[in-house]
Amino acid sequence: MFSGLILSPEPNACRTIRRLSVDTHQVSIGGTLSHLPTPYEMDRIAITTCPDIVFIDLRALDRSSLEILEDLRTALPGTALVGFGSPPMSSRESIGVLEAVDACLGVAGGLDEFRNTVKEAIRCVDRTIHGNLFAFLPSKAGSGCSVTALNIAGRVTTVLGRTVLLIDGDTRSGILSVLTGSSPRLELQDAIRSIHTIGRAEWHSNHVASRFGADLLLGKPSTGRSLVEWHHYYQLLRFVSSEYDFVFVDLPEAVNDATAEAVSRARSVFIVCTPELLSIELARQRKQELAARGVDLGRVSVILNRATPRGIPPDRIEELLDLQVAITLPNDYHSILESTINSEMVNSASHLGRAYLAAAETLVGAPISGDRESLVSRIAATLGSDWMFSRRQKAKQLRARAPS
Repeated sequence: MFSGLILSPEPNACRTIRRLSVDTHQVSIGGTLSHLPTPYEMDRIAITTCPDIVFIDLRALDRSSLEILEDLRTALPGTALVGFGSPPMSSRESIGVLEAVDACLGVAGGLDEFRNTVKEAIRCVDRTIHGNLFAFLPSKAGSGCSVTALNIAGRVTTVLGRTVLLIDGDTRSGILSVLTGSSPRLELQDAIRSIHTIGRAEWHSNHVASRFGADLLLGKPSTGRSLVEWHHYYQLLRFVSSEYDFVFVDLPEAVNDATAEAVSRARSVFIVCTPELLSIELARQRKQELAARGVDLGRVSVILNRATPRGIPPDRIEELLDLQVAITLPNDYHSILESTINSEMVNSASHLGRAYLAAAETLVGAPISGDRESLVSRIAATLGSDWMFSRRQKAKQLRARAPS
């Protein structure tokens, strides 16, 4: 929830904005000023409250209003300025005032207009790209996006020693809890709504599960529950980007207004597809949808999953999509089946496991030192002392279960 301040001499206008703030659950109004703040008051607001949004009654402005708005912008550089009402001045002066605020609100417009105005203002003033945020989305369901995100995240933390949060952004399926055999302490839908009141200690002790050395924010199907909204993701990402070395978000194929926050603020967005015409065609659709959401396509690339010598080669996929294939992962059904059955990462000694490790290195830009045996030993130390022995036993079980 955003913090807000109202600047207006009109009690009715203040009551209307307060009501809209409460009804939309987006803004918590911390105070009201019946006059435009003096420089001293601006400094005090900046130090004590530093609101995310200031609602300014433009009807209270005069010919020196532009200077007042500029002073507000200087005192509160990260604050969105939302104007309402018509400035009582000439058309030319009014245009200057309207251009000086981030968005304009019609207080009689209702809840939808209030939501959209707040979103427009926040996105206007804060265009942050989180340098440690990576978003993964499949070209179509079943492309292996969740398995890919999980196994790369696991290597980043167990091998490279970085702190990682993996967010299950698919609130319709919640597949990461199945893949890891974990239960969420507090589901994504609940944790994300209370993020503005959560402290660091509470977050780590009550809100995330740990698996493969990474923290997981897990979700469950949202049938019958209110949906996660854009401002929930905005505040979640702002919080966790400072808590972890890297944040991975595993998303469903359809980007909505909420998950658009993740793809628009990610350092890199990966479309996970397989070397098949249908998957590639749907990857093209994902690309178009990302562009329609305002995502810079220079930050979008492809992870080619289940690559085979008979499949469409990476260079041809790059040509078809006009996107770089950043990572290629081989087709290894048995390794995936084994890891799924046992709720583990893919065997790091397998061809696919080594490809995940190389992908992790590519993403975080940290070279992996040491030979393969020392690498496997480090992984074994992280995953448990019986891992080296049990992986052979599990391979035998896998062969016995696999269809002939």
